[in-house]
Amino acid sequence: MTTLTDEQITALTRLREPFPATEIRYLPRVWCGTCRDMKGVCKSHTRLKCQKCRNNITSAHIDLSYVGHAEATNRLLNVDPGWTWEPVGVDERGLPQHDQNGGLWIRLTVCGVTRLGYGNADGKRGGDAVKEIIGDAIRNAGMRFGMALDLWTSSELEIAEHGPKDAPAEPEPEHEQAPPPPTAKRSRPKPAAADQAPAPAAPDTRPGAMPPAGDAERQAALDAMWAAARDAQFVEGLPAQFASAFGHPIEEGTAAEFRQARDLMTGTTSA
Repeated sequence: MTTLTDEQITALTRLREPFPATEIRYLPRVWCGTCRDMKGVCKSHTRLKCQKCRNNITSAHIDLSYVGHAEATNRLLNVDPGWTWEPVGVDERGLPQHDQNGGLWIRLTVCGVTRLGYGNADGKRGGDAVKEIIGDAIRNAGMRFGMALDLWTSSELEIAEHGPKDAPAEPEPEHEQAPPPPTAKRSRPKPAAADQAPAPAAPDTRPGAMPPAGDAERQAALDAMWAAARDAQFVEGLPAQFASAFGHPIEEGTAAEFRQARDLMTGTTSA
């Protein structure tokens, strides 16, 4: 583990200082699935003018606090005028290499300390999307140093994904009810057929878990990926970045994907 000097620690601590209220922006996230599907307002909610995000939007949303690219860059310059970032991989033209989802892995170096980050533009294209990806990656990597970390609380993320705990259940879609089956005597359930195999148990993807029979290669790749994450001090951020990069959670990952994620964190591939 790298030992930091007192000067580095003092400088990096400044990255964690709260941002002024004037530099904080708000990103609306609709937590009602019906409102999201309708791209509007369902019968259970109302449209309003939000005083935080300044949008005319459904009441079933939460505003996530964040800082923009300019504010993040200004903070980095104040802490370390010589800060740099570089892509983890480059293509044959020497340009930053994006992954299959259009995202970009980077290394952010501040005060001589380097940490990984990932950015994407949610399917956008063109020059503005490229700039948004870079800005998003820098902010994401900066969060690994603690920059603006206080703006993203677990409670806000939980509400953004699943809604508040006291929210009423979303209405079920209307459909015709099937007629009740005729009354019949209750009988014992039939035993399962002898040739019907039980459903396989879900694999245990925790680091160090014993692999199921025939799956040693996948478990070895998984363990190597987690080892690389620990070396890069990226254990907490890996699950979200893996899902963003490959489109599914780690539990559904393949050995090839685990190896690719490991190589990206160790910088041993340009793909």
